[in-house]
Amino acid sequence: MNLFKKSACSLLIAAVTMSSNAVAVIGGDGSQSTSLTYQGVLENEGTRVSESLFFKFTVWTSQDIGEGQELDKSEQVVEIIDGLFQAELQFNRNTWEGTQTWLQIEIRPVDGDDDELVIVGNRQKITAAPYAVTIVGVKNSSNYVQIGNSSDPKDLRVPNGRVGIGTNNPQDQLDVRGIIRSEGVRLIGGADIAEPFDVVSDSLVVPGMVVAIDPDNPGQLELSTTAYNHRVAGIISGANGINPALTLSQKGTIADGEYPVALTGRVWCFVDADANGPVIPGDMLTTSDVQGHAMKADDRNRAFGATIGKAMTSLDEGQGLVLVLVNLQ
Repeated sequence: MNLFKKSACSLLIAAVTMSSNAVAVIGGDGSQSTSLTYQGVLENEGTRVSESLFFKFTVWTSQDIGEGQELDKSEQVVEIIDGLFQAELQFNRNTWEGTQTWLQIEIRPVDGDDDELVIVGNRQKITAAPYAVTIVGVKNSSNYVQIGNSSDPKDLRVPNGRVGIGTNNPQDQLDVRGIIRSEGVRLIGGADIAEPFDVVSDSLVVPGMVVAIDPDNPGQLELSTTAYNHRVAGIISGANGINPALTLSQKGTIADGEYPVALTGRVWCFVDADANGPVIPGDMLTTSDVQGHAMKADDRNRAFGATIGKAMTSLDEGQGLVLVLVNLQ
């Protein structure tokens, strides 16, 4: 059969449709097909072909025949009836890595050799099909991506650059309404662990101030105003540009508030060096009589249960900020 001799070939694809069969399944084994359904009409010099032929489909990185890199291939015998045929093309998952690709088609008789393969038409651009753009369980909108059912509180949404798991309205870059399990966490945006409290005060409350438990308002704090205050609770975080790395709270309960109070870690703290002498690294600190200020703790008996932590920088005189390693005792 010399119909497929390269020198006499006049075969062409009169009409072609390609669609993706790649439908993701959320749940189960998470399998996803990477096949393409190819349909076409094959004619030879105006006459529709009706026979079985061997087809070789190859995926290339270039539109021009003879150029580019061959990424994958799918070979099969296809039955053609009155010119109409359909083929399921199976390709590897790694073929689709986001690079634009083109499909090349070659045919030969079923009993022929590969040296009889004839390229049919030009390479065809492989474009996205509806099922490849919006797959089962995944919704891709103009301003968010959603995985899961919108009525399911455990779905994942990515609206406007924020990732929400279990919420349709994430309040931060990553907002998880549920339990997070991890082998390790490295936080690089701050240097202390804090809890937010409401602080009762007629004066201005600013980061770096020392606060104590307010006996008249359960769950709230007040600025410390007495030396060796055994109700000392911590230091308001955020002074000198050092912020909390981790904040613990429960919205809508007593365990929440406006001001992050450092319970452990490194924070800058207002200190009065005139109250009990100069402060040097390693000094234990306690509350002073100056509102919201700490001082050196030199009375071991009074300091027990009233210390804030250890100084990490010096303050020779007056009032100023000292870096403190918070360690409530």
